[in-house]
Amino acid sequence: MTSAPLLIGLPEAGWRTYDIERRMHELLAADPSLEVGWPDTLWPVLPDKPLSAARTAMAQFAHLNGFVRPTSLQVIETELLAMVRDLLGIPDEGGLTLTVGGTESNFLAVKGALFRSRERGLGGRPNMVIAATAHPSFDKAAEELGIEVRRIPADAEFRADVAAMSDAIDAQTILLAASTPNYTHGTLDPVEEIAAIADERDIWFHIDACVGGCLLPTLKRITGAPWTTPFQFPGVTSVSADLHKFGFTPTGISTLSVKSADLIRHHSFRISVDDSWPFRPYARTGFTGSRSGAVLAGAWATLVALGQDGYEEIAHSILEGADAFASGIAQIEGIELVAPHECGVIVFTSVDEKVPVDQLASALEAGGWPAMLAVKPDRLQFLLSPLGRPMYESFVAAIATAVERIRAGESIASAGLNTYGG
Repeated sequence: MTSAPLLIGLPEAGWRTYDIERRMHELLAADPSLEVGWPDTLWPVLPDKPLSAARTAMAQFAHLNGFVRPTSLQVIETELLAMVRDLLGIPDEGGLTLTVGGTESNFLAVKGALFRSRERGLGGRPNMVIAATAHPSFDKAAEELGIEVRRIPADAEFRADVAAMSDAIDAQTILLAASTPNYTHGTLDPVEEIAAIADERDIWFHIDACVGGCLLPTLKRITGAPWTTPFQFPGVTSVSADLHKFGFTPTGISTLSVKSADLIRHHSFRISVDDSWPFRPYARTGFTGSRSGAVLAGAWATLVALGQDGYEEIAHSILEGADAFASGIAQIEGIELVAPHECGVIVFTSVDEKVPVDQLASALEAGGWPAMLAVKPDRLQFLLSPLGRPMYESFVAAIATAVERIRAGESIASAGLNTYGG
């Protein structure tokens, strides 16, 4: 914690720049070191080159509002959209919307499915069918839009159970959703099989690729896997993908892509002066109005700084780190992976009743390795970062040491662990 007292109101006199900078450095110094990497258990660590480029761009565009879009931001956004389309493999006929985060992206997909169902004259209360591992943003959207949520238990590898999802569909089902990967366990849902059901029954099928959307295409390319974009499956309607996760851009930007640009109308809004607002016509795509020009510029700078070769280098490093971690964990008695690593998320647990997972998390935290505790089943989860094999070997060694301390009966103080959305 910082030694300076917390502000409890607006200062009587404005601070000098020197004092502001000193306070910011003091606050950052209280955080775990980025050299270790694990402070970003919820977010992958940004490599130095794109981070530096993004900071420079954000400083240059900090005063601009993406709502107004002066010429400079128009060019930035146009080029950013083109790069994202290339990165995610969005077809020429598809549409792309920038959002402020994955929750907005998923919300717009749900809204699109609802509005399309209304165009088709669907009566009664609509429902969506999703896996138990799907992100809570779907429930949040459903609560706002009056949609029933049918969460279906996942299979033994925490993937969507296709047969069970199919059985839950009825005439009021407007949306199916899958994750690539799910945030909870890091496994990929069987997209192709769910897409086939959606295509056959003409239901909006959304893929939540907020975690893996920017990483998966590169992983597929460098490993020779048979598919690189979900839009190659006819039943896929929309895909959400965060740029601020494995796109490594500054926080505050995600995407929603749709298979056909005309579907954008379902998540757009327009009001004319003849309707009710006596000013001028107002039209927005997406939910938000004002947005930070700095974040747009930071995202643009990140992508141009990395390029295709930069993303491939990151993907190789993440695969190398995952291999080092998985092989190291296998050598620690009583510790094992909960699910296979497939796209940037690693989940492990203790199967030794003498080593409770919460104590393991606290021991790691005390040793300078922040951990995020998850439940059902109890486990530790983190996102992989391109930190190199030695860092992951050091992390495995820290886990082994923590296990030894707990088995030796050392008193482990409960730590304030990282939480997600708590």
